[in-house]
Amino acid sequence: MDSLFLRELPTVSLADGKSKVFIADFPEPRPPFEHIKLWVEKWRAQIDKGVTEVMKRKNSAVSCIQVLVDQHGFLVIACFEHPVIVSTAKTALRAIFHCMPKEAAHNTAEEGLRPLDEVDADRIRAWQTAASLRPKGKKRTREESDDETAVIRFVKPRQEQKKAEPTKKTAAELLAELSDASSSEEEEVPPPRLMLTNGPTGATGPTGAIDHSDADFFMDPTNVWAHRVKNEAVLVMAEAGEAPTQLQYRHCHRECRRQLLLQSRVHSEYAKPGMVQVMHVAAKLIAS
Repeated sequence: MDSLFLRELPTVSLADGKSKVFIADFPEPRPPFEHIKLWVEKWRAQIDKGVTEVMKRKNSAVSCIQVLVDQHGFLVIACFEHPVIVSTAKTALRAIFHCMPKEAAHNTAEEGLRPLDEVDADRIRAWQTAASLRPKGKKRTREESDDETAVIRFVKPRQEQKKAEPTKKTAAELLAELSDASSSEEEEVPPPRLMLTNGPTGATGPTGAIDHSDADFFMDPTNVWAHRVKNEAVLVMAEAGEAPTQLQYRHCHRECRRQLLLQSRVHSEYAKPGMVQVMHVAAKLIAS
């Protein structure tokens, strides 16, 4: 299942002229990971066939097509070799929309096809990959004291010592002990390794699903990583052509998209915005 995950995140920049990149999203939110796997097994071959048909058409200007699942749900990104209008893009991508699952409401996606704009750019900037969600090792420096003194302690012979009973330790405590045992120089603690194909590592319920209510499950960094990857990482349902490393967007032209942009920027800057804060963000958007 590792091949499902997007490996490299594209960068976004403002386009100089007309649009070459178009996007269509679906109204449904991101489904659970288990449902995505079932959809892949059932519809991926059909989606791949539709994508291939579009790319092989005579005089096709489509250079790349990606069917993705991000933090908000399904979306289709299409890149063209030269600028095109929305109606031309709809005609080129209609075969792909009709190959999508019925749950994705492909008719709504086709009607909502649009050039990549500022709201979409913010959405792409928030994307996460399995690598970016991987826990980072923490650097710590051992503090050495110059006036350390030796301490001599007398211990009883081995035969008179009582064996200490081993105590159960959590994964977090073990990681802390390993970190304390590091050398005096700066040292990076290696993050835990995770293979999503190995199956769940946490406690399972009667149906085999992971029991996330168990507090011990989220104390293991690998379990936390796996949980975040399945719920936040971008998944690639199908793709054709060479995926671009840079996507160009344009300013929002539709009034509804401008309102969404203003709303998202206000909430990203202020926890409890008022009219003054809204006007401040609106002025910054106008200046940009």
